[in-house]
Formats: sequence, structure tokens, C-alpha cells
Amino acid sequence: MFLKCKIDRLGNPVVPGMKVSLMPHQLIGVKWMVEREKNPEFGKKSQIDSNGKNNYGKVREVSTVGGGILADEMGLGKTIQSIAVMCHNRPDEYEEGIKVYLLQSFHIDH
Repeated sequence: MFLKCKIDRLGNPVVPGMKVSLMPHQLIGVKWMVEREKNPEFGKKSQIDSNGKNNYGKVREVSTVGGGILADEMGLGKTIQSIAVMCHNRPDEYEEGIKVYLLQSFHIDH
């Protein structure tokens, strides 16, 4: 699996859609998270189709969400890695069912 990265003027990888480059440990984390999202092989499991009367159902493999926990130490760039994954795995422009909502936070003084 290869990440779609551009190289900045210093030779560091930059995920398209971002302006900051990634450090080597961040690039490893982004690659791991992208693999977990894109390759459902990580989440394969066997499921038995039961007919309700007995447990002699047919076994089939189903894909589940790959998922995972990014548990780097504080200050190593988990937020930047998560943003890089979202930029890398953007849905296609014409993909149905995808809605993006931009929320603005604000503070109300009492």
C-alpha cells in the first residue's frame, strides 16, 4: 500500500489537500490508518447462517470495519495524522450518501 503524497521543497511527504509535511513516525501512522480503512481484509470474520432450528448453518466470511486505536504519546501529532487520513481518503465527488457538514464553533458571553 502506497500513500498518495507529494514531496515538499525539503523532501518531506505532504498528503494532497494539506499544507504541512508529515514526520516519518506520522507517515507510518497515516499509512496504518489508511490500510485499516481501505483494506477490509483486516476485519474478516466467519459468520454462521443459522436457520433458527439448529446450528448447522452455512459458514461464510464477512467483512467488518478494520478500525483501530491511534495511541501515540502526547505531542506526536495524532490530530495531524487523523486530518491526513481524512484528506487522503476523501470520498469521490459523485459518491452517493456522503454529506459533509462544516460546523463553526462560537462562544456566547453571559
